[in-house]
Amino acid sequence: MGDLDKDTALDGSDGLFRAVLSNDWEIWGPQGGYSATVAIRAAGLVTELRRPASFYCHYLNVPQFGEVELKVESLRRSRRAEALRVLMHQQGKLQMEALVWVTDHLQGMDHVDAKMPEVPGPSSVKSWAEWFPDGEPPFRFWYNVEGRPVGWSPEMDSTPGKPFFQTWMRFWPTPSFEDPFLEAGRLLITADVSMFPAAVRAHGGPPKFVAPSMDLAVTFHDLPKRQDWLLVEASAPVAGESLVGGNARVWSEDGRLLVSALQQMLQRIPGA
Repeated sequence: MGDLDKDTALDGSDGLFRAVLSNDWEIWGPQGGYSATVAIRAAGLVTELRRPASFYCHYLNVPQFGEVELKVESLRRSRRAEALRVLMHQQGKLQMEALVWVTDHLQGMDHVDAKMPEVPGPSSVKSWAEWFPDGEPPFRFWYNVEGRPVGWSPEMDSTPGKPFFQTWMRFWPTPSFEDPFLEAGRLLITADVSMFPAAVRAHGGPPKFVAPSMDLAVTFHDLPKRQDWLLVEASAPVAGESLVGGNARVWSEDGRLLVSALQQMLQRIPGA
């Protein structure tokens, strides 16, 4: 089992950092949202502002498990907001380029016109471990996250259905964090990991393709604020010409919309 705090820790200063990517977060390599968490934590070490506002990245290569180098550059800074670029390299090869906006906690217009789906709470639905008590998760990543699927049964995986994925998720062994950039990281992971499973459900049966993420765009509407359980709902309405487009929303257990996310994925045959 991994630990998100320890497994995304950084050493360094003055915008230059090192981190070690742990194989406890493996899905075809380091899971994309996990790598993104390392990047946004690096941005958080450079800026003095403490409210993550948005994150966008290109996944340029699949890094190996092991040490990576990160360089953070401030592109623009005002009293209210800062834009930062984060570059992740490994052995001289660029792996990821990310753009991060951060703000301070400021006053402005306030409204909410987003209603959480009416679903049973996490204590009312079975976990994956309860559905498959003798099974092993398909990737090491899933030892770090408890998932409780909503409106699902094993029979649904064998027949084509709607490309939609709705699940309660909670991180192990530490479900929530004080650091706002680490909290943003678990939202990045939750959104990123949900969109390919949504696409798979449209076809039924084991997936014939893998679909590594090309990019990830996330708008942070709010942070969990010590809410352990997160509800993610994702869909992949269109897949074609090797591309899969996904979108996701993540909610807190107390009903707040936390993030909206978009992702493009590139399909390929495993091993090709």
